Amino acid sequence: MEINEQTGIITLIEGDYGTVISFKIEGELLKTDILTFRIKENKNSETIVEITQSDLQKLDNNFILNIYLSKEQSEKLKAGDYIYGIDIYREDVLLKTLIAENKFEVVKGTR
Repeated sequence: MEINEQTGIITLIEGDYGTVISFKIEGELLKTDILTFRIKENKNSETIVEITQSDLQKLDNNFILNIYLSKEQSEKLKAGDYIYGIDIYREDVLLKTLIAENKFEVVKGTR
């Protein structure tokens, strides 16, 4: 799994898992805020994969969101195009949407 730094497109080889992608989150966050990363087929579909991170870590005055797909999560993603988004929650209330929808592609290939 890799992210194109210029476009934000994430590419995953079908069946791959275990690679970490990190997002630098700038702005006014609290260590107790919760970041949620979601993958969907399209903006109106149900969430296929959801990864939630709390107890945020700081690096160089920015918080870091680390995305790690487990084998079970990866198996839900067949070759094709998806979208992903990142939301920030504070005390169970949506604070901000960092990324509403960006491309997440799963490609056929070998490890």
